[in-house]
Amino acid sequence: MKFWISEGILNDEKLKIMQERADMIKFPSDLGRHPVRIATGDGFSNFTADMWKTFILIFAIPITWSFLGEIDQKILAYFVCACKVLTSRALQKSELDEAFTKLLEMNKLIEKNTDKKK
Repeated sequence: MKFWISEGILNDEKLKIMQERADMIKFPSDLGRHPVRIATGDGFSNFTADMWKTFILIFAIPITWSFLGEIDQKILAYFVCACKVLTSRALQKSELDEAFTKLLEMNKLIEKNTDKKK
């Protein structure tokens, strides 16, 4: 998220819209705290690790997707998939391999996307 903010893909106006979208999502409290402070400070002010987990696994795709281009959408999707696997309570080798592959593909897309902007 910070990368997309620094690149200007997400700006103050979009962060406010993201906060409004997040506020409309209803989910059980046992899944974590509802993300607040998305649109404060320089974005995502003082998120804890648990808040980031909840944000990435539940909120990131539905509230951010429409602001991202195709490559950035793929980056986000790979990251969310990897996080879902890596934060699960039970982890099998095949799932670990899947998470590694997703993170590797995400990294390749970031490098490719960054090289295009240079």
